[in-house]
Amino acid sequence: MRFLGDPEYASDRREALQPFQSPDRAAEVSWEKFDLVLADDSLQWMETQKIYILWDRGPLNVYLRPVVRS
Repeated sequence: MRFLGDPEYASDRREALQPFQSPDRAAEVSWEKFDLVLADDSLQWMETQKIYILWDRGPLNVYLRPVVRS
């Protein structure tokens, strides 16, 4: 990493850079902290999908709500 040791970057938050973290692992954190709730405009999502040679998926809107643990 070319910025290491350069005084210009001494105040950078280096913990924000995680070049070897897999996207799957990062996604697991989201699943643990949030409940996904299907938005009303997506209740008929499966009925609106079109399939030609490829699947032409429309938007699937969800709400993320923080998990409440007791």
